[in-house]
Amino acid sequence: WQALLNDELDIFYRVKTEDFVGAQTRTDLFKEKAYKVLTYVGNVGYTSWNLYRPKLADVRVRRALAHAFDIKEWIRTNYEGLALWSKGTMFLFGPGYNHAVQGYEYDLEEAEDLLAEAGWYDRDGNGIIDKDGEDFVLNILMPAGNKASERFLQALQDSYRKVGISVEISAYEWATFLEHILDRDFDACNLAWTLPTPESDPEQLGHSRNAQFDKRTSNHAGLADELVDELIEAGQKELDPEKRSAIWHKLHARVY
Repeated sequence: WQALLNDELDIFYRVKTEDFVGAQTRTDLFKEKAYKVLTYVGNVGYTSWNLYRPKLADVRVRRALAHAFDIKEWIRTNYEGLALWSKGTMFLFGPGYNHAVQGYEYDLEEAEDLLAEAGWYDRDGNGIIDKDGEDFVLNILMPAGNKASERFLQALQDSYRKVGISVEISAYEWATFLEHILDRDFDACNLAWTLPTPESDPEQLGHSRNAQFDKRTSNHAGLADELVDELIEAGQKELDPEKRSAIWHKLHARVY
């Protein structure tokens, strides 16, 4: 901010929400020097579920986790309604993003039903759902000092408690955090992905060749799906932009 006000910067990009809508941009000095513009930065914040964890390998559980967090309310309260809800990892305004994909709406009852269907409910009355003698505890990793991750995971923790899931938050310095992720030593982790524009190759994040347990890759979740592989490989070979976009749309829907 000071560099901007000292005329050392022409553009200050990726301003924190609390500054963008707060007092920082209301001062006479700021108004004399600059003006603010809302733009799409092309970053996706996401939580990666480790599919090598048996409780997360069940798609009903993952759907329940999606239903159990009110993403619209989070955007309203934490980002003043300015953030966009992304349902995929393609650039939101690019040809590969499938806008027909509808997000899982906040529905605690549906979440509880899905968890119970998967065998998770509170058998011993301790307030935490359990299965085969194991309480449903999620240990979610985050980079130490990342306030955005910290706020989000605290909100996630509060929300999941309502369906009987206990969330433990573990903060690590970046190097240690990365080692845990690459070793697949986590239940979940909170990350961000910077999207190339206008289109990107999804192999890095989604192909099964990057999902083997002993491979240290960006496919942290261990996503391995035959249809996903087929669509990625088809999209990589398709030179017609419209046909390729149609393939990416199918891929987007399948992964979500």
